[in-house]
Amino acid sequence: MDSNIIYPPFLNFENEWVKANIEELENGVYQLTTPFLTPHNDFIELYIRPMPEKDEEQKNEAFYILSDDGQTIADIYMQGVDIEAETTRITIKKLQDRYGFSIAENDALELQTSEKDFTRQKSRLLQAIISLQALFMNMKEEYATA
Repeated sequence: MDSNIIYPPFLNFENEWVKANIEELENGVYQLTTPFLTPHNDFIELYIRPMPEKDEEQKNEAFYILSDDGQTIADIYMQGVDIEAETTRITIKKLQDRYGFSIAENDALELQTSEKDFTRQKSRLLQAIISLQALFMNMKEEYATA
């Protein structure tokens, strides 16, 4: 590992594997390729972007938004699941309540995190993504478009 690499502050608590699988994109956005696979055998990728400061608390610590960039909802849709159906929305809402993520306008699953809570929130978002994919993969017929 190159000791001259400067890692973003949120990686202070991460292991060497994570540090080896993160890439800076642009405008301070990072892409983390995880070892977990989608139902299509693609690696799950998370995106980390700095959150604009909103209040006094955020001046002392950096905050970030973790995102899947809309890939999970897109994958579910590509499986033939009717994303707008009431049963689908209810199911997604239950998982939102369990894992604490929100859905952005671009259908991205998002979680806000502080620098020191990054590892835990990253794990929560990954669990949410894997849970959504597994649930809809196993129940395609029930949620399929007409």
